[in-house]
Amino acid sequence: MLESRRLPDCVVVPEHRLNDSGFPTMWDREEKKMVLAHRYALEKRLGRRIRRGYVARHTVCCYRPCENGHHLTEGTRAQNNKDTARAGRVRNQHLPRLTDTHDRRKVRRKNR
Repeated sequence: MLESRRLPDCVVVPEHRLNDSGFPTMWDREEKKMVLAHRYALEKRLGRRIRRGYVARHTVCCYRPCENGHHLTEGTRAQNNKDTARAGRVRNQHLPRLTDTHDRRKVRRKNR
């Protein structure tokens, strides 16, 4: 299992604000818009834009705030989802579906 941890060579820029998902954002002066900092770092390392339909995957450290371009790889959403599952960051993946009305009422009573 990949572990979500900060490594000594992770690059974290305190001035970059984290979005709701925990990824750093920054102002791109060329594009004149807010961008995800890890995508920006990967594009600078690759010397080109990330291909349409692809994402920046944290494959070395699995640490969301990390902006080290050498910890990032271009990949598909499916590959990124597998990375996320291996790192143990998937929530509510195997919750049982409540089909019986009685089971739903029991859960509602418990949560009151």
